[in-house]
Amino acid sequence: MNPFLRLTACGLAAYVLALPVAAHEGHDHGAEPVPTVKALPRAQAQSAEFELVAVAYPDRLVLHLDRFGTNEPVKGGKLEADFGSRKLVATERGEGAYEVPYASVAGRIEFTVAIEAADTVDLLPLALEVPADTAPATSRTTAWTGVAAAVAALLAMAAIAMRRRGSRAGLAGTVLLAAIAAGMPDAHADGSKGPAAAPAAEPPQRLPDGSVFLPKPAQRLFGIRTVVGEAGELARALEFKGHVLADPNAGGQVQATVGGRLEAGPKGLPVLGQRVARGEVLAWVTPARDPLARASARGQVAELEGRIDAAARRASRLEQLEGSVARRDIDNARIELDALRAQRRAIGSGLAEREPLAAPVAGVVSVANAVVGKVVEAREVLFEIVDPQRLVVEAVAYDAVAAAALVAGAPASAPDLGARLAFVGAGRALREQAIPLLFRFVPPVPPVATGQQVRVVAQTGVRVKGVPVPLAAMVRGGSGETVVWVHSSAERFEPRRVEALPLDATRVSVVKGLAGGERIVVEGATLLGQVR
Repeated sequence: MNPFLRLTACGLAAYVLALPVAAHEGHDHGAEPVPTVKALPRAQAQSAEFELVAVAYPDRLVLHLDRFGTNEPVKGGKLEADFGSRKLVATERGEGAYEVPYASVAGRIEFTVAIEAADTVDLLPLALEVPADTAPATSRTTAWTGVAAAVAALLAMAAIAMRRRGSRAGLAGTVLLAAIAAGMPDAHADGSKGPAAAPAAEPPQRLPDGSVFLPKPAQRLFGIRTVVGEAGELARALEFKGHVLADPNAGGQVQATVGGRLEAGPKGLPVLGQRVARGEVLAWVTPARDPLARASARGQVAELEGRIDAAARRASRLEQLEGSVARRDIDNARIELDALRAQRRAIGSGLAEREPLAAPVAGVVSVANAVVGKVVEAREVLFEIVDPQRLVVEAVAYDAVAAAALVAGAPASAPDLGARLAFVGAGRALREQAIPLLFRFVPPVPPVATGQQVRVVAQTGVRVKGVPVPLAAMVRGGSGETVVWVHSSAERFEPRRVEALPLDATRVSVVKGLAGGERIVVEGATLLGQVR
């Protein structure tokens, strides 16, 4: 059995066994159904800065305070409830939760809450409708409420554990245990609750219209965060497939121009990842010649030696006869001697000279195909050098219209790498029936390798109306459709089917299904879809 399911089953069983007996006299528990979980009386109010939910318990009011735009709990705030006849200061009891000692009575309760948090001050009016049958919760009601909470959490989190292993399962277990702990009754020996008893858990509920009722404590456990979507005209983006290349101006290859035997450079042969400077000698190649060629070269050297000796004697005699012979003859003799000596040096150096293999650019060695003593051929690539901060991406477009819509310098991105790109230009000739596109990485460049396949999203000059939404907000619905969860009210979330176009590495543009000004769930959206 799955360890997570075993843990959750044991926790639920222990919880049920710990429930107090709640049968009335003369009644039997055997056929009694579990009562439907109902939410406590509550009211909500919003402003540009805050969202406030008031929940009425028999002996107190609990105020949940969040930031309106982000749904972040407000901590360390000062709240004061004004009931007209008296004012009560709220005490902070948890993450964004504040408690007011106020005994609820049946009927309508109208009050205002003064809020002071950080540098913001606000005043929110609320109105609570308390039913006449509202009374302190008995141990039976509290217990069954906790059972329902545990069962609901068990079903939701078991689904998450089966769909998502690893960290998701761990999160699900945390939420389940928290739900069980919140639902356990805190009864005293006489069956009554003390003033500090924890409130009964209110489980999340899937409503008939497909929306989800998620109480504020559950929102804290799920880590729900939102952003306010702003509609506008956005640049339409297109998606391409490409691969990483070295910048031709910042990368290069080291090749041998002649065949021969490889020798180590002054610092030894470079290894992968080693940084080298431009012009640094990486290795030497001693040219390989056959015996006949060597013998022919040595014969040429011997012949030149004789000619040099004769030319030297002739130049010496002419210098001794200076004044008797023309100066031109003396100069010609010296020139002939110098030419013969230079020819000898050239042939002699060719017999023993090594070819230096130097780095054409500064960078990091990305390819090394060299070992000492290796016999290499002419034009064989021995080293490749790249600058990790100067890389490009070459993508392909199969539509000339799409390639023409790209604007030089327009922003682009590689979503899988979380990197920014800039469009450089497009080719004018087909390559394998596709148009090559060139993009340049915008520093800082992520750790990538040349040849690595990447997905490119590039903005065009075409504008479309839409709402920018983070990719994290896009989830799959029950039928496989793309869904975005909207925070429609303080404790209600609605799934919206949407159509979206790529925007950049982290966002899409929703062109259908959302309106500007709506609050979009960007964290915890996956968990909302598991509520049943």
